[in-house]
Amino acid sequence: MKILKILGLAILVILILGSVVGIFLPAKVHVERSIVIETEASMPFELVNNFKKWDIWSPWHKMDTAMVKTYGDPSAGKGGFYSWESNHSQVGKGSMKILESINNERIDFELNFSGAIASSSMIFETQGENTKVTWSFDGDAGWNLIGRYFNLLMDPWLGGDFENGLKDLKSYCEANEVQYPTSLTPIMDKTVMESNYLSIRMKVAMSEISSKTQKGFQSLYAELEKQKISPIGAP
Repeated sequence: MKILKILGLAILVILILGSVVGIFLPAKVHVERSIVIETEASMPFELVNNFKKWDIWSPWHKMDTAMVKTYGDPSAGKGGFYSWESNHSQVGKGSMKILESINNERIDFELNFSGAIASSSMIFETQGENTKVTWSFDGDAGWNLIGRYFNLLMDPWLGGDFENGLKDLKSYCEANEVQYPTSLTPIMDKTVMESNYLSIRMKVAMSEISSKTQKGFQSLYAELEKQKISPIGAP
């Protein structure tokens, strides 16, 4: 009986000490990882901005390829949404929504993981011909003392997943980057007649190239018609 009392007292002391220590632990946690990808921002941005393309690079999708995914309408851009369900201990059940999407610059997410709400973001920073992608996570355990202890493990645990995801994002983008030749073979010497041209310069996402090109041609032909100019050949 005495042993049980001592054991109960020891457990009580541990709980009290644990609670006292927990009060002084940080409630908020920030995890961040970055990588430089040798491509323009449009490619990695598109892969992150569309949840249906997360299978290509997401570390959690690769942990459980059998996970059940449900996509919202829309599934990409601001308001894009999807949810998942998995029996894998590191994947679990949750949902994600895109709160803000600034083309080729940043994407902000709201993450609901088994009822716990947190925020995440992807920032795309142009560095010459390369893009620095920074993936971050921010959570707040509030007065949940157990959550504050979990915060101590969040950086090595979640940070490792971020690193794996960014590496796969980099590998895919660089492997699928269009390579432009620096020289043409054979080289031809040809004299052409001087002529004028009309053009519109636009910076667009890869997913918008087709629609923007069509609208661009319409604008060009409208201007030619307005000036009563006939083109000498195909655009």
